Amino acid sequence: KFANGGPVARLARDALPAGARVISETYGFNHAEIELDAPAPAQVVFHIFYFPGWQAQIDGQPAAVFPASERGLAAVTVPAGAHRLQLEFADTPVRRAANLISAATLVLLAGGLFYLFATRKERANSSTAASDLAGKESGNLFATRKGDSPQRGEGNGFGRAALGGLAALALLLIGGKLVYLDRFDSPLKRSFNGQTVPAAETRLDVNFGDRFNLLGYWLERDTAAPGRHFDLTLYWQARQPGGQDFSALAQLVDDEGHLFAGQDNLHPGTIPTHLWQPWEFAQDAHHVPVPPGTPPGNYWLAAGLYNPITGARLPVVSGGDPRRPDTIAVPVTVEKAARPATVAELGITWPVTQDFTELRLLGALPEREKIVRGDFLRVALFWEAPARPTQDYRVNLQLLDGDGQVAAESSGQPSFGSYPTTRWAAGERVRDNHALWIPADFPAGEYRVQVRLLDAPGNEVGAAVTLGTLAAE
Repeated sequence: KFANGGPVARLARDALPAGARVISETYGFNHAEIELDAPAPAQVVFHIFYFPGWQAQIDGQPAAVFPASERGLAAVTVPAGAHRLQLEFADTPVRRAANLISAATLVLLAGGLFYLFATRKERANSSTAASDLAGKESGNLFATRKGDSPQRGEGNGFGRAALGGLAALALLLIGGKLVYLDRFDSPLKRSFNGQTVPAAETRLDVNFGDRFNLLGYWLERDTAAPGRHFDLTLYWQARQPGGQDFSALAQLVDDEGHLFAGQDNLHPGTIPTHLWQPWEFAQDAHHVPVPPGTPPGNYWLAAGLYNPITGARLPVVSGGDPRRPDTIAVPVTVEKAARPATVAELGITWPVTQDFTELRLLGALPEREKIVRGDFLRVALFWEAPARPTQDYRVNLQLLDGDGQVAAESSGQPSFGSYPTTRWAAGERVRDNHALWIPADFPAGEYRVQVRLLDAPGNEVGAAVTLGTLAAE
């Protein structure tokens, strides 16, 4: 394979699952491009040793590169279907910093050597000239013999001092490694006793499905304003190696579990869970956004694991909150926005401008482009208060079939009652989340999404507004 002198076909075809088909493959120096069609998610292995710097893209989107098996070969998980996979080597921030330090050291060393030889030559020339002058004045023609100059010893002393300094620096670095780096945790090395992670601000012992332990988490800050995000790092441990791969979720929810935002990791800690070993831990970082217009108040960051193929979550077996069967929750607070969000920041995909006496409807944003059975249909409405509202309004969101009949609906104060309209300030723009449950036997067809505004006594304010249409296939 490597002896013919041509480009090396680094794809490990024998590691592909049954039914996978390689459409094309191109190789270059530290680069590979594969077009692959697989009937199921496939682990694509390359005959390249994994180490930091290998980067992958699937159809132009970044993908995780991880070591496969005990051989340490680079691998990438590709979803089912036809995809284009690119693998190439690039510098990491640490490597770039090391290269800069090495280059700077080389420049300093070259400059020091140049300075050393230049000064020695200048001193030697000065010494020779002085000796010649002295010889001429005294009539001694042999005053400039080698060894007669008192300056020569000074140059040797400077060189010996430089070498002594380098030796002392080397001893200091070796001693620092032996005395400190090898014995204590530092940014360069972290120890793990199999139970606790020193970096975890809050330590836990939560058993997820007898498969994984959540050892703790670290939350950078527990308050954020709309348009910002929460940085949550989870520390996972495998109770046993191998098995099905699981993905991690971190979601911003209210007290009732209503979803406002979230950020999932297909491979927690960038490494598929079936490769985890019980003697190590995975550092799983999440950046959970706070959408513009989110009402201020107390929320939770719910975290857990789920099967990325079926969506089923791993249950909490022990160590959790009985009220939360498949997640742990971290309390956080969303602050009031310093200024109203712009219409562009709200991300509206169904724009509408409709005035309802004291409120103005700006539009809506459906979570999905189609209706999925056995799940919630989530729609965010966006309102503006030209002046401070004088009463608590209710919002009625409906899903209407082709005959105009109501197939699903929800009613209540904005954002599940967490932020009544009488608390809105003049000029404030508010995100109002709604969720409609879609049963498994929901009929196929096209449906209109319609919204009505009701006053405190329950009377309809203005006319109903059609936001858009969605299909149930």
